[in-house]
Amino acid sequence: MSETASPSAVWWIAPLAVLAFPLFWLLVCFLIARLGGWAGAAKTSAARHRPEGTHFSGLSLQIAPATSYGGCVSATFSRDGLWLAPIWLFRFGHRPLLIPWDRIGPLSEQRIFWFRQTYLPIESGHRPLRLGLSRKAERWLSGEDHSGTWRPKLPERETPEDRSVGSRARQTHS
Repeated sequence: MSETASPSAVWWIAPLAVLAFPLFWLLVCFLIARLGGWAGAAKTSAARHRPEGTHFSGLSLQIAPATSYGGCVSATFSRDGLWLAPIWLFRFGHRPLLIPWDRIGPLSEQRIFWFRQTYLPIESGHRPLRLGLSRKAERWLSGEDHSGTWRPKLPERETPEDRSVGSRARQTHS
């Protein structure tokens, strides 16, 4: 004869699961921040507040070598620098960052098959970061939207030809 647990003996499982999942989620977010590199970047670039500026959400951030925040980063482009933070669901353990403009490289492009991703390379002082831009953010940064708002002065845009060895040799001999 098999014994089964009575309903009164397992009443605690549902409330325990309701408490355990949020705690597990917070632990995962905290570990991603620490092990993935966000916390290291925050040591030198933590923001006290979100500055005034042009805001974009749904951006991606890659932290070398293997951490990716795909489509869940918000960014504010301000005179003070580039403010970055994950969306609220992933924010635990992730202090917002404020990266000064002198640590941000030119708009760059990466092509994988027929997909094109425009990104900003960022030197965080800890690990290299790459902020993947939405088309709207890319158009705004390049001045194509003619909104008349303040824009950062970025270094000249890199093209795939600029990164080739042959073009560097031609530039040095010119």
